[in-house]
Amino acid sequence: MTSYSLGFNFQPIEMGRNNTIKFCNFNVTYSEGLKEYRSVCWDIMLILANNTLLKKRVMNFLYDYANHFYGDVDIELVKGYCEYVEKLLSEICCDDIDFF
Repeated sequence: MTSYSLGFNFQPIEMGRNNTIKFCNFNVTYSEGLKEYRSVCWDIMLILANNTLLKKRVMNFLYDYANHFYGDVDIELVKGYCEYVEKLLSEICCDDIDFF
């Protein structure tokens, strides 16, 4: 669920009349409300990373997270959460992933 909550875009599909399908793409843009919401999500990830049974899943989430942002739009979102990523990497003792 966190990968959805911390996603960079959302792509719902809607069934329409006469056997039509509508594809939508919503990009996430930075706002104070989004920052507050995502901070809660990152705090939950830090709690999960404290559980030794979940460390591998947290690391897999971080790999997936890093592989799904594109260009300047997503970079603006990521900039505000580098401290959380750094804390997570430290908590799970991962030296496979780095950022700069």
